[in-house]
Amino acid sequence: MRLVIVQYAGDYAKTFQHLVQGGSETYYAQKYSVGAVTEMAKRPEAESVTVICCMTPEFTDRVLENGVRAIGCGFNYKVDSKKLIELIAEQNPTHLVIRTVIPDIFNFAIENQIRTIAVFAESIATKSWRDKWRNYKLANFLNNKQIEWVGTYGITSSLLFKEIGVKPDQIIPWDFL
Repeated sequence: MRLVIVQYAGDYAKTFQHLVQGGSETYYAQKYSVGAVTEMAKRPEAESVTVICCMTPEFTDRVLENGVRAIGCGFNYKVDSKKLIELIAEQNPTHLVIRTVIPDIFNFAIENQIRTIAVFAESIATKSWRDKWRNYKLANFLNNKQIEWVGTYGITSSLLFKEIGVKPDQIIPWDFL
């Protein structure tokens, strides 16, 4: 298994180093989140585990002491979807965890038949026509058979994803321990 986790913000390498050096969490369950990725990398079936963070001050690409490859894209204000897809493709993933709403990543996963789950920590806006159009397109991506599960933070967020048209049997509410 070659797992790639894509997140919008949060420099995994910087956070890992901070925590290893005895630093404190900057948000609830941060150690748990970083540790969960470390545990995935230790699994015998894990050929590689890569975390790609879109918003980082500069481009970085390194393998950390825990065996996780951490790529910081160096995007500042806007995600360069083409470059992001290139970075994902270079990892030749068999599995994707998408933690951000970037339609091009879902399209890439679907076109390349990569087993994918989406995990969102935020709710989605549903008020404006622009929100509704964006959510309609998002629901179409999330309902594709390549997207196996849609994890959403809590029941309220799960109900919003159901409201925009995501199949209820794909939605999994989550929370930390």
